[in-house]
Amino acid sequence: MAFIHAKCRNTDAPYLHSQIHRVKVPDAKVKWSTDFSEYSPPDYTDPKTFGKPYADDKLDGIKWNAVDGKINRKSHVVDYSFDDEGRPLNPMGRTGLRGRGVLGRWGPNHAADPIVTRNKDGRLYFVAIQRSDTGEWAIPGGMVDAGENVSATLKREFSEEALGGKKTDELKELWTRGKELYKGYVDDPRNTDNSWMETVCVHFHDDAGLLKDVDLEAADDATAVRWIDVFTDEPLYASHEQLIKMVPWGAVARDSIQKKDNEAKFSAVIVADNFEHRFDALFREGGTWCQQAVCNVPIIEITLEWLLRANLPKVILLVAERNYNHLKPVEEKWRIHFEQFLIVSCKDALSVGDTLRELDSRALVTSDFLLIDNPATFTNSTLKPQLQAFQERRNADKHNVMTLIYAKADDPQKSVIGVKKGTQKLAYFHSADHPSRVTVEKNLFTEEVVIRRDLVDTGIAFCSVNILVQEILVNEEILLLNIHIDVLSANEGAVQIYDYDSYVYASKLLLNHWLYPLSPENLFQSRDYAMQSNVADIYYAQDCIRYGSLKALRVDVLGTSSLLGKEGTYETAVKVVNSVIGNGTTIGLATRITDSIVGKNCKIGKGCLLESTFIGDNVTIPDNCRLEKQILSHNLIYPSTSDELNFIGQLLSPLPPDEDSEDGIKCVKIQDNVYLWKLTSGFSVWSRALRNNALFSVNGGGSNSDDLEEEDEDEDDLGEVDPVSIFQEEIFDSMNRIIELGFNDQTVRNLTLEINSSKLANNISMDDLSKYLFKSILQLDPCQTIPGFKALALQWKNLYTNYYRPQRCQIQLLMGLEEHYHAHDGFGPKLPLIVHFMYDEDKGLGVLDDTSILEWHNTLDGDSPLRPLMKQLVDWLEESDDEDDSD
Repeated sequence: MAFIHAKCRNTDAPYLHSQIHRVKVPDAKVKWSTDFSEYSPPDYTDPKTFGKPYADDKLDGIKWNAVDGKINRKSHVVDYSFDDEGRPLNPMGRTGLRGRGVLGRWGPNHAADPIVTRNKDGRLYFVAIQRSDTGEWAIPGGMVDAGENVSATLKREFSEEALGGKKTDELKELWTRGKELYKGYVDDPRNTDNSWMETVCVHFHDDAGLLKDVDLEAADDATAVRWIDVFTDEPLYASHEQLIKMVPWGAVARDSIQKKDNEAKFSAVIVADNFEHRFDALFREGGTWCQQAVCNVPIIEITLEWLLRANLPKVILLVAERNYNHLKPVEEKWRIHFEQFLIVSCKDALSVGDTLRELDSRALVTSDFLLIDNPATFTNSTLKPQLQAFQERRNADKHNVMTLIYAKADDPQKSVIGVKKGTQKLAYFHSADHPSRVTVEKNLFTEEVVIRRDLVDTGIAFCSVNILVQEILVNEEILLLNIHIDVLSANEGAVQIYDYDSYVYASKLLLNHWLYPLSPENLFQSRDYAMQSNVADIYYAQDCIRYGSLKALRVDVLGTSSLLGKEGTYETAVKVVNSVIGNGTTIGLATRITDSIVGKNCKIGKGCLLESTFIGDNVTIPDNCRLEKQILSHNLIYPSTSDELNFIGQLLSPLPPDEDSEDGIKCVKIQDNVYLWKLTSGFSVWSRALRNNALFSVNGGGSNSDDLEEEDEDEDDLGEVDPVSIFQEEIFDSMNRIIELGFNDQTVRNLTLEINSSKLANNISMDDLSKYLFKSILQLDPCQTIPGFKALALQWKNLYTNYYRPQRCQIQLLMGLEEHYHAHDGFGPKLPLIVHFMYDEDKGLGVLDDTSILEWHNTLDGDSPLRPLMKQLVDWLEESDDEDDSD
């Protein structure tokens, strides 16, 4: 759903200065394009406006969508349309009231709002006045008089409302420093169906102390005036709260604002790469994840935008060494907006854990920090309440090491987590591959654990650097026990991109203003990505003549809630709904595109139907193609024989995977320059929550189709990938890699980190970890002989003592040993030798105690072949116990 005004639809109180109540307009009925046959609002124009010089008494002779004499009747938003009586229609939709209300002009009523800021006592403040009509605090702005220049209005209104009408020489220099923040529609309680407010908001920052000795004095429409913190929680009039959020505090105040001690410590750490193999094809020929576009704006630009608004002055970007140079332009552009902007090159980084270890080894963060492990993470929250709660928990208990941020949202892949009542401690965490599924142990319900199914993981976390990097992932005793969650308020939102399904979903949220003021046309850096919308909420990218001034563009495209790139060509009857089209793309006659993303310089033929599809740059699609949940990588020419194959949920690329992708991607050649990529895990490339029931559907013959059928015979028909199997595979690969690197304390520590990271990601219980970790160790090449097993075990002694101190974990180890015995012929003679070595404190590991061994032994069936194998060791242990008892 598109952005909808709210303050001008309030039905709780009468309309201003009247006893007239608006009729209720549901969110779904706001748009004029939506049928609402029973809509019959009252028609009201305040009689006090009749005959006033600022008011329109009649409609005849007015020049609409133009400068009418000295009156500007052009909208900043769009050329507006008209109702059956010839009155302008509010471009944002129904308000529940017709007429002019208390406003003077039919159509747009133009205002100007000056935001004047200064630094004081380590904070950034703006001048606010208290309105006489509503009692709310507001920016000291006002209406643009007929024939008046906006710049003159800004000065006049500030002087009238905040300075008691006085003109001071000190302000002359200040007025030369203005930067336009916003130009457009305002959600104002005065708005009606036929008359509405628009404004130009300009920011003036006093960094020279010009207002130090100037006394503020309320006058005109203001009853009071004062300096208010820009990060105030106090409600502001109309859309003024959103306007204040646009103040780029980092750019204007980084040299002079000294944050409070507890805020100054915080840095934002962003992992700039994505290690999901499903996105590898996008960078097959270079580039990096964080520069991939969302709504035609690079991902990293949107993320840095909300960090700027969230008042986080220090940013560290962690990036794999191979992608370091790609981020140099980002550093050049954004470093002036933050107190610190640092890009860290991480050598041989193959995972998020690798980048964090690099951060730790360089000691670049020495205090608590905000972690964003996926740069495609967007929110409109300042995170101020969540930061405060995290700090309070840290002050209460230093072992409260992390707070994960969740949001209530209609995300198609909601998370399921277990949270302890009253404390918000995380008791159980969803799988990374299945956020909507979790296996819950019975004992959780005895511990007053609430299962939450109404949340989505935002990918944002507040972290303690010392415990997160140095302890939490290597100390199982505190793992999960001191992680909390916090949930964003109902009027805040967040989204992250983790597959192509969420890619499309995030684009729709941004386009439809669900993360407002974080929206494509409203970015602080919007001069680079200027756009303008029409009544149907179709945004057209524009070239900027100057900031705030757009070239006119008219494109007749059907549809709604979409963004069309500049320099594109759209033939007749093209329909685009909830989609983004890149710059320079050509779309043929009668093509329909829904819930999709199309890259730059693509050529899409006539009569095509694209639904939930991701298309890269420079892609060519022939006429009459139907694509659903497909991913076409950059520079692909879609196969003309595609009617023989159904690629739903899959990815086509003109190139095969490179060696970096071989572990996670299988590839089949369809024809020259067309390769089908699929994940080795068996999951759909389109969505992490879907497993492919059939990777291909073949209706025709030919050698390629035969190859595909043969390939499919190895695939499971239905079902999910077992998280335990994924866990075993991941830790087995990690252990082999550590063995290749050679033994030292650091490599064993890294192995522990990777094991616990995989445990969290796959939602593995401690019991399963204990069993399947040991079963994986027994599969390693060095462990195929007893001397090899003992040598490796002694090198990894810290690993064993970390996981197998609790008795229940020791029993799980023995159960894993038992399962390995039943699965491997000839292993029997080795089993008692391994158990004795694990028990022996003098010459072995000493990680098993006699109680655990005897308890496990008692669970064996009476005729189990393991009983005679273990008899000598068990008899000896029982004799030792008897001797201890007699003593």
